Amino acid sequence: MTSPELAPPSDQTERRRETADEEIVVPLRHYGRTTLAVFAVLLLLGIGYGLSTNPYIAWDVVGQYFVNGSILRGLGVTLQMTVLAMAIGLVLATVLAIMRLSESRVLNAIASAYVFFFRGIPMIVLLIFVGNLGLFVKEIVIGIPFTDIVFYQVSMQKVLTPFIASVIGLVLVASAYMSEIVRGGLLAVNRGQYQASKALGLNGGQTLRFVVLPQALRVIIPRSGTSW
Repeated sequence: MTSPELAPPSDQTERRRETADEEIVVPLRHYGRTTLAVFAVLLLLGIGYGLSTNPYIAWDVVGQYFVNGSILRGLGVTLQMTVLAMAIGLVLATVLAIMRLSESRVLNAIASAYVFFFRGIPMIVLLIFVGNLGLFVKEIVIGIPFTDIVFYQVSMQKVLTPFIASVIGLVLVASAYMSEIVRGGLLAVNRGQYQASKALGLNGGQTLRFVVLPQALRVIIPRSGTSW
């Protein structure tokens, strides 16, 4: 018969010993962070209170402008231009990114010059130039060069409306910025994916469409908003 002194410890006794041996972790207190947060909240509240009680700001007039027909129409036109410019710019940016990753020095140089130029030019300057392009180019003529054969001819002022000119300017700038984002997304895909695609018999276009681009979208989509 086993004596009580030699009896094995119970599970509860083991748990008590483990709990006693555990170290108590005390979180570090960040007094400076808390003070800064309180100061920031008080500052925002003070600014909001000052604006709301400012006698020189007619908030009723401001509210009328928010529902004004001209403002709402302008907002609708702005949204239309933004959607069109983003859609067209993303397609053009993908083409530019592929050109920059191409082994052809000519395509690489053309895409690099495009990105360098339109990322460096101020957007307002580009919009003014595109909007006044009709002063330099009077007509758009489609035909056989160095002959009198013309298939289509139209005045530049009829085609280049203010809306179209704004969309073109936004597309040129946005595509230059987004091309770097797309190129970064393509480079983020492991090179082993290309080799695996070749092993499966896929050509370059199929590899880009079915393998590389779907994986690159995880990097492209979150960063695409920064180009605006």
